Amino acid sequence: MHSPTPSPAWSRRCARTCSICRGSLSLICTAPTWRCFCINCWASESDTTEAVIVLKNSGIQKVSDLKGKRIGVARGSSAHAFLYSVLRSAGLTFNDVTVVPLLPPDARPAFENGSIDAWAIWDPFLTTALQGSGGRVLRDHAGLGRGDNYHLVPGSVLKNAEKKRALQVLLAELESAANWANVNRQTVINQFSDELGIPKSVLAVTVPKSVPFNIRPFRASDLKPLQALSVAFREAGVLPRDVPLGPQTYVTLPAFRAVLPTLGLK
Repeated sequence: MHSPTPSPAWSRRCARTCSICRGSLSLICTAPTWRCFCINCWASESDTTEAVIVLKNSGIQKVSDLKGKRIGVARGSSAHAFLYSVLRSAGLTFNDVTVVPLLPPDARPAFENGSIDAWAIWDPFLTTALQGSGGRVLRDHAGLGRGDNYHLVPGSVLKNAEKKRALQVLLAELESAANWANVNRQTVINQFSDELGIPKSVLAVTVPKSVPFNIRPFRASDLKPLQALSVAFREAGVLPRDVPLGPQTYVTLPAFRAVLPTLGLK
């Protein structure tokens, strides 16, 4: 199951109905019942996969100019947390701006017609707007740190031998797919364009940002940025309170493809 903007309500539904989901806010919202086990295979080394953008002719030249402005963002998304960091970098808070909750299909026309002064958005919508909407980047992740996504499973899956085996096979397949994509970049661009309808000119920019695609086990050091994310969403009003995270919220599984022989698979 996947959601482009994983809200707390979506996360609660996911926790009740899914055996696996992907996201970072999902972990925070469902920490008591879910265990985070790995970073997803779309983790990026790029600082430019998300940005706050403005129109090219906008008088907004620096982040501090956002004070008193209307900023579109998908509530509860990674861009919402990113916007929190951007504002803090200029000594601002959400109280200094008007946050307009908009999903990407609604945010783009609002951005183009000036209903919002700025837009916090991620790829491929970011690159699409830069190429087709006369946008320019006001601030990206450079110097602010990047957040990764995670695959999450409820504890009941880890306690079920058959489901855990299937989970390890899935992880191995994701690792194989990531390795294949790393050496078949143009094919990835062609397939994404054909299947998702995204222009190749956009994918020619966004896919290289994501290379190398990778997946790895969750580490204890991953808890710190997630805890910071919890604080950001509490201050944004997405979460009612900070959620303490610790060893009880994750488990490290064996290396992915390397474990297949122990399962009787190749």
